[in-house]
Amino acid sequence: MKTAKQNVRRLIVYLAATIGLIVAMPAYSMVVYRHVPTLPSSSSLVHSNAVVNVEGSDQDVTAYDNFTFKKSASITSVAWRGTASSKSMVGFTIKIYPSNANPAAQPNIAEPLAEVVVTGSAGEKSVGNNLSDYHAEFNSPFGLVAGVQYWISIVSNRNDISPWGWASGTGGDAQSIQSFSEFKVLPAPSDRAFSLNDGRVHGRRR
Repeated sequence: MKTAKQNVRRLIVYLAATIGLIVAMPAYSMVVYRHVPTLPSSSSLVHSNAVVNVEGSDQDVTAYDNFTFKKSASITSVAWRGTASSKSMVGFTIKIYPSNANPAAQPNIAEPLAEVVVTGSAGEKSVGNNLSDYHAEFNSPFGLVAGVQYWISIVSNRNDISPWGWASGTGGDAQSIQSFSEFKVLPAPSDRAFSLNDGRVHGRRR
C-alpha cells in the first residue's frame, strides 16, 4: 500500500514537471511569407538608411520590396538580413504599405498599413561576411489579403551618413526599388531578404 502511494506521488511530481517544461519552452513564430536570403558570398546589398534628427537629408534612401500572399494571414513579426550593425546605427523603421493605384508598381507611402520603430540592434545575430539577421515585432497583429500586392520597407536609422545595406533574397519577382531624397525612384536588383511571421518571436508573448 505504501509503495502504491509512493508511486502515485512520483507520478504527480513527474506530470507537474512535464507540464512545467511544456509551458516554459519557447514558441517560435510561423513564417507566412519569405524571400530567402542568398548566400553571403553572392549577396548584393541595396542601401536603405536615414540620418536621424536631420529632416530630408540628401543621404536618405529607402528600399522597398513587393510581395503577394497566396493565402490571407495575420502578421505579428518580421525578420530580415542586412549589413552588420555599427556604432552609427540607432535602430530600424519597418513599414508595410498597399500598392498605389497608378502606377501599381509602387508603394502607397502616404498610407502605411503597419509600422514599427526598433531601437538598438533588433536582436542582431551575425551570419558572417559582415551580414546579420534581425527581427522585430509589430505593435499589434494585422491581416493581409491573398492575391493583393503589398510592399515592405526596412530602413536603418543612423546618426551619421554611413550606409546600411539590405541583403538580397529570392522567392518573389526578382526585383525591388529604391526611393531617394530627391523623390527619384529607381529599380534595384533582385528581391530583398525578409520574412513575415505569425506568432511569437523567440518565446516572447505578445
